[in-house]
Amino acid sequence: MKNRNSFLDGLNAVRGTLGMSKLNTTSKESTSKKETSADPQNEVATPEELARLVEYSKSIAGFQDLVKLSEGEFTDDMKSLIDLALSKNPKALEYFNNNADERTCSYKVIQGYVVVFTNGEKHVFIATEPAIALMMKNEGSHMEATLVTVKMRDNEVVETRVATKAEIEAYHEAKAKK
Repeated sequence: MKNRNSFLDGLNAVRGTLGMSKLNTTSKESTSKKETSADPQNEVATPEELARLVEYSKSIAGFQDLVKLSEGEFTDDMKSLIDLALSKNPKALEYFNNNADERTCSYKVIQGYVVVFTNGEKHVFIATEPAIALMMKNEGSHMEATLVTVKMRDNEVVETRVATKAEIEAYHEAKAKK
């Protein structure tokens, strides 16, 4: 499967959100399980393997492995079932890949600045000096103080944008409670 590592990285992101311990891959022995190739990403499931995975998905063992997954343990059978499901549903894989980034980030609403050019183009800043410097370089532009939302990962700013109305209301409510 082409995006297998991205999906597994997404599971690690879920682990962080759910507060799970280290995500382990464990081997679950099965006599009917076929030998896997050296490169599992290029592996094509046989009809027998597909039938086995369908039965596994309906079995008590499958549900027990789902519980293990929620506790941070990742069995080979569960990995195969997830790979199969995602190969049949590319939109689900896209969902996990797109949202993995969001799970590892935090958001904070802070005071910031927006520099507006004469053509209406806006640039968001969290520091005064760069905002003033950009405004001075572009004749006719002006600067506005506003609340901005900062997307952070590992205490580093990843993205800034103007805060939404809902974020501004939540910010003011939190300030009022302090």
